[in-house]
Amino acid sequence: MQTITFYSYKGGVGRSLVLANVAIYLAKFGQKVFALDFDLESPGLHYKFIPKRNERKEKIKQGAVDLIHRFAATDYGNNVLPESLLDYTVEIERREDSGGSITLLPAGNVPSKEYWQKLAGINWKELFYAEADESLPLGIPFFLELKERIRNEFSPDFLLIDSRTGITEIGGIATTILPDNVICLMVNNEENLEGARAVLRAIRKAPRLSNQTTVEILPILTRIPEMEKSEEEEKITAEIKAFLNEDAEDLADTLHVEEVLVLHSEPELQIKETIRIEGDKTLDESLLLRDYLSLISKLIPREIIETQLEPLIRNAQLRAYKDPQTAKIELERLADYCPHHDTFHALLEFYKLRNLSGVLSIKAAEKFWKSTGICDDALQINAIIEQFDIPTQCSSAFLEKIFNLILKKDSTYILSFFNKSKFLTTININPNDFQIWFNIINIIEDIKIKKMVLDKSLERIIRGRGGGLDKYVAQIGKICRDLGMKSEFDQFISTQADPKQRAQFLHDFKNLMK
Repeated sequence: MQTITFYSYKGGVGRSLVLANVAIYLAKFGQKVFALDFDLESPGLHYKFIPKRNERKEKIKQGAVDLIHRFAATDYGNNVLPESLLDYTVEIERREDSGGSITLLPAGNVPSKEYWQKLAGINWKELFYAEADESLPLGIPFFLELKERIRNEFSPDFLLIDSRTGITEIGGIATTILPDNVICLMVNNEENLEGARAVLRAIRKAPRLSNQTTVEILPILTRIPEMEKSEEEEKITAEIKAFLNEDAEDLADTLHVEEVLVLHSEPELQIKETIRIEGDKTLDESLLLRDYLSLISKLIPREIIETQLEPLIRNAQLRAYKDPQTAKIELERLADYCPHHDTFHALLEFYKLRNLSGVLSIKAAEKFWKSTGICDDALQINAIIEQFDIPTQCSSAFLEKIFNLILKKDSTYILSFFNKSKFLTTININPNDFQIWFNIINIIEDIKIKKMVLDKSLERIIRGRGGGLDKYVAQIGKICRDLGMKSEFDQFISTQADPKQRAQFLHDFKNLMK
């Protein structure tokens, strides 16, 4: 059971929302998640997981405050925990059949009068500060026992803890004794950064049990607007990293943060908070969704997710006949959430079977390459071939990769690609890569296509984008001989010294080819 605590020195940074998104992602990929709300003074997880007020009122009767109050009211040791935690937890409904689940131990029945009375009645000093003749505060074994009971009763793969802000007793337990990882969320102001650094330094030097490893810390800068220049954002994160890593008075307390992640702000979420994982936004539409996936990739070993792909893909494919729109959404999400050969292959196959080609196929084929480095999948290449009426949807870097692969194929395969007339009129190849064009001309046999490709090459040269003809003269000469235009080409060579004559001849030469 991997235990991750989400902490912030100040509120208003989106901490509970981040935890909820991570939990939903993990459950989607077959993981059993237990979410524990320890932000007792301002609990929020139940709002994220159970958005409907009537449903919250019906399901949540007890929670963490009731457990702690029960312990504190029984002479600190008698009947430490009930026989089962089921009466204190809520199962969050899931739409997927991946086998994943989310169990929530809420703070309690908020905002009832009884909740606040119990919270006010807890003597935190007695819980967390030992008397002179005691070796360990009574509260620490209680929380360690609670963690073990969660492990034994629910067998979760992940325990996610929402910690109290600031410097508090329960926040200290959540960030030092219980977790394997601490996610520290900050906003970019001095108060936040100094407070967060002090807490992170304290976490580093806090005593751990003999069988526990050092807590892994991941700082995250939140509420950052999208910037026009990535260099500006990189400068900000570099400055914050340097601040966090400044030498402490006691050098042993100095942090060694390797990376500061960013969670961008979205205007829509400033009006109303919504879950991005499994929401109605795609990666292209939500920068914050991309940020969440980047964060998750730092926390969760890739192999954990990949082992769950096959059943998720299969379920989406089976759904394609009766509910194609849902199947489309699921496959698109899988490709976004887990960029893997199998997810993209399944998505392109679905587009093809449902005749959902065009821009969708082109973009998916390129995203396939950008996310995985793969660009030789048959469905991927066919998506480009069949939909080359809209090649401007692709980047020139991706098209160049595809070109180089196609040139290695047999002539029939090449012709099926280059017979696309729009290819020759709209393709935006790097002007200095004429070698690709000449390779194409040399391989194909169709005279019409040879002339069209040569025409396209010469057109770019006329516009002065090819860097001169010198290194291509021999190749163009060979092509002209193949086309029965050797004398015309010889005349062209004789005019190369005069740029104006050369430009005029190129125009004439192009007309001759037609």
